[in-house]
Amino acid sequence: MELKKAWENRDLFTSKASEITRQLGFSGIAVIWIFKNGGTSNLVPDDLVLPLFLLVLTLLADLLHYIAGSLEWQLFTSRQEKKTGAKEGTDNIADAPAWLNYPHTCFFYSKLVLLVASYAVLIHAMSARL
Repeated sequence: MELKKAWENRDLFTSKASEITRQLGFSGIAVIWIFKNGGTSNLVPDDLVLPLFLLVLTLLADLLHYIAGSLEWQLFTSRQEKKTGAKEGTDNIADAPAWLNYPHTCFFYSKLVLLVASYAVLIHAMSARL
């Protein structure tokens, strides 16, 4: 297998994981909304505040994942264009350092961990209600 194909496979799975994370984040918030107490002054029941908070952090990490990635690559590409005089669409750009991907990769894994944690707490809260 070509290295390029291996990276394309990685990109396919990480983009799909991001889509599913986003959908599950919103779905979890919808479940919490359904189980809110209608007659109390609290908008969200106490046992659902933590999973709601974790789900919001999941969606924030999702956004930061893409913001960090776009900033990293924008800065790298702009610097390389200035340094080499290369224009968009040419292959005259230097190899990117490995550390360049670390910030957005951290946000990628953070959103997955936060999603799993939020669903674990949500399932625990739901099992106590059912």
